[in-house]
Amino acid sequence: MAVPVGVGSAELGNEVPHFFCGMRPRPLLNADDTPVPACPVPVDLNRQIPPGVPVSEAASRGALSSLVGRTRAQVLDAVAERPHSRTAQLAHCLSLSMASVSEHTATLREARLIDSYRHRGTVRHLVTPLGAQLLSGTEGRIG
Repeated sequence: MAVPVGVGSAELGNEVPHFFCGMRPRPLLNADDTPVPACPVPVDLNRQIPPGVPVSEAASRGALSSLVGRTRAQVLDAVAERPHSRTAQLAHCLSLSMASVSEHTATLREARLIDSYRHRGTVRHLVTPLGAQLLSGTEGRIG
């Protein structure tokens, strides 16, 4: 276990991330009592967790909805669940107007979260790998 030592006893520069070193970089002693420069692990002060720690499904869905908007997140989720869906099908399953779905799919397409193509007079939609990756942290329905 690392123990804090005096600030002047080790030179900081190539710090090792350490969760328990406080808010500022400082030297710590390793198991051999050798000073090791340590820096704080970045922590999201709102959630009090370090990066990479899984968050709850509800928090992920809420974050996606906050990022792109609730309705747009629902459209993205519907496209992922129903690959090759027509705009009219998405509008029906989401209880939205076709104009609204068309606007949301255009924005999602510009952001490269979905791809659209024409097929026999209709426009069909697919989620892109980027869109799927964005949804991967939100397993379950958005809404």
